Amino acid sequence: MSSASVRFVALSNLEPGKSKLHSYIETSVIANVAIYVTLGIISYFIIEMNISHIVEEGRLGEVKSLIPLMIFGFVILNISGVILGCLQGLHLGYLNSSINVLGYLVQIVVVLILVPKNGLLGMAWAQLAQYTFTMTVSWIFIRSKSGIRGVVPINFSMPAFREMIAYSSKVQAAGLANGLFEPLTKILMQKFGNLEILGVFELAYKTVSLTRNLVASGVSASLPALTSLISSARSQAIDLYETSKRRTILASIIVFVAICLASPIISYLWIGKLEHKYIVFVLVLSIGFLINVYAAPAYLLGMALGVMRHNVLGATLSTLTLIVMGAALGQLLGGLGVVITVSVCSVISAILIKRGNEKIFYQSSE
Repeated sequence: MSSASVRFVALSNLEPGKSKLHSYIETSVIANVAIYVTLGIISYFIIEMNISHIVEEGRLGEVKSLIPLMIFGFVILNISGVILGCLQGLHLGYLNSSINVLGYLVQIVVVLILVPKNGLLGMAWAQLAQYTFTMTVSWIFIRSKSGIRGVVPINFSMPAFREMIAYSSKVQAAGLANGLFEPLTKILMQKFGNLEILGVFELAYKTVSLTRNLVASGVSASLPALTSLISSARSQAIDLYETSKRRTILASIIVFVAICLASPIISYLWIGKLEHKYIVFVLVLSIGFLINVYAAPAYLLGMALGVMRHNVLGATLSTLTLIVMGAALGQLLGGLGVVITVSVCSVISAILIKRGNEKIFYQSSE
C-alpha cells in the first residue's frame, strides 16, 4: 500500500477538488491499520503458542514481555510506511527523508537511555519510539498539505481500496521475485564454493548493490513527478524521463568506476589483506549492475504508468536464469561462475524491463 499511496496520491493531487486526494490518503492509512493490526494479532497468538519450543526456559519470561512491544512496533512501522508514501506522493519526498533521519536519531537517543538498564526491552521501546515519531510527524505534515481536517483518518472508500490493492499486488509480485534473487544467489555460492568464498562474495555483493542503491534511490524520488506528468503533460514526462536516464547513467559510471578503483583499499579495510577474489567479484558484478541501474528509470516508469507486467517478468526471468545458468556455470567455474551469472541476470532483467516499459510509454505518447 505504500507504493500505491505514492502513485495514487500523486495522480489525485493535481485535481481541482481535494475529495479524491483525501479518499486515497485516508483509505490507504485505514487499510494498513486494519491489515497490520489483524496480522499483528494473528502473529501474537502464533508466537505465544510456540515460543516455549524456541526459547530456553530461563529466558522465557523476558522474551514473552518483548512480544507485545515487538508486535506493536511491527504494526506502527507499517502504518508509518504508508503515511510516508502519502507524503512522497504529495511531492514532499525531501520531508520523507528528513523525518526518517530524525526518526533514527530518536531511536539512538532512546537506546542510549534505556538499553544499558533494560537490555532488549529498551531496544524494543527505542524502535517503537522511532516509528511513532515518524508516523506522527508525517501525518501532521500530510494534514497541513492536503487539507484533511480530521485528527485521525475516518473516510474509507471501497473503490479507492480496490484500485490501490490491485496495484499493490502487482508491486508485491515484482518485489517477491526480486526478493528471491539474493538468497538464491547465496545458496548457489555455498553449494559451488565454500564458506570463505561465500564470505568474500557477500562483501563484494554488498559493496556493489549498495552502490547501485545509492543511484537508484535518487531516481525513485522522481516517481510522484513522473506519475503526475504522465497524466497531465506527456511531453514534460518524456523530458523528465530522458533527463533521468542521462543523469542515472552518468552517476552510475562515476560511482562504479570509483568503487572498482577503490576495491583494493576496501579489501584491506574489510579483510585485512589484498584479496584478489574480492576485487574480481566487485569488477564482474559492477559490469552487470551498471547496466541494471541504467534501467532503474524504466522500472520506475512501469510503476508510474501502473503497468507492472514487464517489471514482474524481468524479475522472474532473472531469478529463473539464475537457477539454471548459475547451476551450470557453478559446476564449471565454481564461485566465479555464480558471480558471472548474477551479473548476466542483472543485464537480462534490465533489458527486458527497459524495452517493455519504454515501448508502452512512447507508443501511448504518440
